[in-house]
Amino acid sequence: MKANHEKSRQLLLKKIKAAVLGQAGERSAGLAALFCDLFFKRVPLAELSHEPPENFAAMVHDQLGFLSQRKKNRLSIRVFNPDKQVDGWACQHTVVEMCNDDMPFLVDTSRMVMQELNLGVHLIVHPVLNMERDVKGKLKSITSRSTKSSVKESFIHIHFDKQTDPEVLKDAETLLKTRMAMIRTTVADWQPMMRSLDFAIDEFGNNAPDLPEKARKECIDFLKWVGDDHFMFIGARNYEIVQKGKIDHLKVVKGTGLGLLREDIRTVLTRPIDRSRDDSRFNPDAPLIVTKANTRSRMHRSGYMDYIGVLRFDENGKVVGECRFIGLFTSRAYQERIADTPLVAMKVKTVLENSGLQENRHAWKSLMHILETLPRDEVFQASSTELLSIAMGVLDLQERQTVRLFIRRERFGRFFSCLVYIPRDHWNTENREKIQSILKQGLNGDKLDYMIQLSDSALARLHVIIRPKAGEEPQPVVKELEARIINA
Repeated sequence: MKANHEKSRQLLLKKIKAAVLGQAGERSAGLAALFCDLFFKRVPLAELSHEPPENFAAMVHDQLGFLSQRKKNRLSIRVFNPDKQVDGWACQHTVVEMCNDDMPFLVDTSRMVMQELNLGVHLIVHPVLNMERDVKGKLKSITSRSTKSSVKESFIHIHFDKQTDPEVLKDAETLLKTRMAMIRTTVADWQPMMRSLDFAIDEFGNNAPDLPEKARKECIDFLKWVGDDHFMFIGARNYEIVQKGKIDHLKVVKGTGLGLLREDIRTVLTRPIDRSRDDSRFNPDAPLIVTKANTRSRMHRSGYMDYIGVLRFDENGKVVGECRFIGLFTSRAYQERIADTPLVAMKVKTVLENSGLQENRHAWKSLMHILETLPRDEVFQASSTELLSIAMGVLDLQERQTVRLFIRRERFGRFFSCLVYIPRDHWNTENREKIQSILKQGLNGDKLDYMIQLSDSALARLHVIIRPKAGEEPQPVVKELEARIINA
């Protein structure tokens, strides 16, 4: 069956290539043939069957016209409805085409934009092409392999739901341009951000009062681990604490902004520190901050960005500044065993030691499994005391058919992390929505995100992140909210 499928595909590709050569002039035939091979290499058979070969051939020649000119370090983009009379080919969908320097995150960010605009994607083709251009950006040739004179360029071709409203087309183009520019900035500043991380590592814990050497080393190992392909850096910036009158202010260290934290005319260069809310941030006993930022990622994948802060101290042990990094932990960071993750491993060891359980006995192993399978963001962000409380509570549940709620307040009070365990046979969308409604109301929520875990366990787990409304300071009573969930 698979052999027949591939045979049919190759037959269609042969017909398309013949049509491409039939429409090409003698001088452009070689270029068109090579581009045809590269573009259609991973196009599904179903897509190749939609249109006659002549239509695809016309599309290829139109695409080569689009690719024929691109300024260095610039994005070429068009969002359009191909028209037979104008473009030489037609398509049942609206089409996006972009040519850019080859960089990470281009395709997944394009998908994010389509999702944000509620535009259903039907096809994405993404060949990376070795392009040779002259000094003015005019295309000279496409090579099958990288050469000294060629540059890798990313060509992205997207089909999405047909749109005829010019405003929708304009919005899609504008948002794609914005996001591609963000990626370019982030990629351009990656090496400087790594140097900023090296600076933070070299300075870490210097003059920090009462910081045990073991904890200092573990934090340094964690920062080195972060820099070893476990964190996608999106922005970095240094701050210093300055006093104006009797009020401390957090001030941007000029010129240290990198990636999406580069300073511009909109950057707030200094702001007063609200000690009622920010004390925990500048706690000298916790010189390394791992939490979530207030803003969502606008590239690679959706969700709130991760925030890593490194406090700096003066010779008297006073907190005088912070090195801040925002980004996203990579899939590798989430897949790694907790025992192999610096800082996390130390917290887990503390939890196991304080659990009172005998090492390598059944309950001890069950507790280890619970810690390994908790949402990894919880393990990154929670203290060992918080982890002990959650993990022992889950251990007490075991396979009992009951409901339990655990709530962790983020160290800056910006959000609440709620873990809800319910009997699996009671799990359904209606109950999930009821639980989320109860938590959002009980925590004066403004924004809500959730994740579900269903496994072989008799219990299902719902992880809900609630961000309270501005100015609200909810003081949840866990047992009351738990009782409301049970009653619901």
